[in-house]
This record gives sequence, C-alpha cells and structure tokens, in this order.
Amino acid sequence: MKIKKPVWSEVHSQNVEYTLQRFIWPKLGNIPVTDISPPMVLEVIEGIGRTGSRDTAQRVRQRLSAIFIYGIACGLGHSDPAAVIKEALPPVQKGNFPAITDLETLRGLLRTIEDIPAHPVMLLAIRFLALTAVRPGEVRSMPWTELDGDTWLIPSARMKMRRPHLVALSRQAQETIDAVRTLTGRGPLVFPNARWAHKPMSDNAMSILLKRAGFAGIHVPHGFRSSFSSIMNEKYPQDRAIIDQMLAHVSQDKVEAVYNRAEHRDRKRQLAQDWADMLLDGFCRPADLLSHRRR
Repeated sequence: MKIKKPVWSEVHSQNVEYTLQRFIWPKLGNIPVTDISPPMVLEVIEGIGRTGSRDTAQRVRQRLSAIFIYGIACGLGHSDPAAVIKEALPPVQKGNFPAITDLETLRGLLRTIEDIPAHPVMLLAIRFLALTAVRPGEVRSMPWTELDGDTWLIPSARMKMRRPHLVALSRQAQETIDAVRTLTGRGPLVFPNARWAHKPMSDNAMSILLKRAGFAGIHVPHGFRSSFSSIMNEKYPQDRAIIDQMLAHVSQDKVEAVYNRAEHRDRKRQLAQDWADMLLDGFCRPADLLSHRRR
C-alpha cells in the first residue's frame, strides 16, 4: 500500500484497503505467507463471488496476487497462489453497465427501492447518486468538506480522469444532504460504512440493495449515469456537450479537451434542477426516509 498509494487515487486506495480488511485479513491475515496454498486462496475468492460479485472477487484476487509478488521480490515468499487460481474462476462478463434509460421505468425503480426495508443512509445515498449522476465511488467516499451550499467540488485526486469536477446540486440533492447530515454529520464522510463511520460505504452496498429490489442484471449503481445521459440528451440534444461535462466526460478531441474549459455553470444548474424535478416528481421528502423501516 505504501508503494502504490502515490500513483493511486484516494478512492482507489480506500477501496483496496477496505477489500483487504473485509475479505482477506480475517481469513488469511494470520497465516505465514509461505503456508498459504492455492486451494486456500480459491476458497476465499469463491466466497466473495458467491456473496458479492464476480467482478469484486476478481479484483481482490489481483490485489492479493500483487501482495504475493511483492513478497517474492523481497525474499519473503516463493510463489503466487493467487495467480495459480485464475483459470479456476469463472470469467467476468465485460460490457456496458446494465441501466434503465426510460424515465418512468427509472422512477419505478426508485419507488421500489424506497419501499423495501433498508437503512436510511443507504436509501439517501441511492437517491443522491441518481440525482447527481456521478460515479458511485465518488459518492461513497464523499467527505463533508467537499460540499459548499449548492455546489459539490470533487478534487482531482478523487476523480477517474484526474481532473477536478464541479457538481451543481439541485434543490432535491441539497435536501438529501440535509437529511443525511442528521445521521452522519458528526463524522468525516457523508455516506460512511455502516460499521465504521470513518470509512466509506462498501463498494457492494448499493449494488446489493438494487439486487434485493429485483433489479439484478437490469440496473446497477453506475447505470444512473447512463440513465441521466440517455434521458437528458434525448430531451435536450442541443446541450449534449454540457451534459457530457456534467458527467465529467473528457472530449476525444485532445485539443478541445485542453482549451475548452467553459463551465456553463448556470446551464448546468438549470439542467440538474430539471433532471431532479422530472425524476422525483411526487416522491416523498428525503427527511421522510429517516424513519424508513430498517432491514
């Protein structure tokens, strides 16, 4: 971790540390590295795939393999059992993230989610993610210090493309923040881990909730970005470039990406409000979710 952190984003570093603490240390942490066999690693990784996702299992296997390789290089080990088991795991299906791109169907998804027993912080996180259309990791690791009234400024260290990103918060997004503040406002993170307030929410938490609501293979947390892009581009085709900026997409034209820094803040704010008004028309206030039935 010490060697890799300088080249990793803050979000990625937190994700790596969290997955190791959750999945690896309890099972293998106290076993001498030279005593860890491929079957032992396979059992742990298969367990992740059964209870979480194959993608997470594969990422954890890669992180564990990096540890074994480091051990070999330092003379502390002699093999990489995490590499050996690679072909014993089912392949991860690659492709676009499953996403609902019809507005009424998406509204139905949110109503379904908010109708099942779940922790209020989780429900508010899903609502905020849908309203802002940012990447799930940017919401999960979001500190209170990045918020300033109706603006959320994500620093470059937390962005996939290593560029700061300004998010205009609609009235509904601000109300969501106000609601969750009553539960998590004393800690450093807006949407923290259910067990450790100083750590971000699990990268599987929102995915599991969507699966519980019956949307496995239909919609994933990252899919809200596709929903926003598809619906808003159809409604406002003249604003395609601004919508891309709201999604923190970088232009394929390298010259344009460098020189076109017009932020169009007023139009972004108006589009964010239009999206929120369409998405949550007739929904309960975020504060009402605080008394929601917990699982």
